[in-house]
Amino acid sequence: MSLLHPGVMHTRDMAEDFGVLAREGVNVLAPLIEDFEFELLDMGDYHAEAGRRGIVLAPCPIPDREVPRDLAAFGALLDELMDALLDGRRVVVHCRGGLGRAGLTAACLLVQGGLGATEAVALVRRTRPGTIETAEQEEFVHTFETRQGGTP
Repeated sequence: MSLLHPGVMHTRDMAEDFGVLAREGVNVLAPLIEDFEFELLDMGDYHAEAGRRGIVLAPCPIPDREVPRDLAAFGALLDELMDALLDGRRVVVHCRGGLGRAGLTAACLLVQGGLGATEAVALVRRTRPGTIETAEQEEFVHTFETRQGGTP
């Protein structure tokens, strides 16, 4: 059952989805969902499918509609993803709906790459409308910029 759309079943085909990722050349996949969400969404084959496709997993669970609680782990994730991108690998970041946690992470990666927080949030939202769902998530991106030594 989908929490985003009550009464709608989650009907994704894990093998098909990972096939698409592999065909697109994805090397690194960063799931931001919590462990219970894998079960909730009937994604039991997720880790095995990634392994079969040679896709490296870089998990960093963040509670839905929230911001990272473990800043060290989140910083390590961003470093890992940035290194992968700079090495020419293809990276996909996802959460359950692809808006809040994924948008926040994408914006922080852009900030780490040198874009200002305001520009990063705007770019992510232009690319995927509705991203960075909460004021707390948007503020996190600005705080992240300040911690990176950028403009407040």
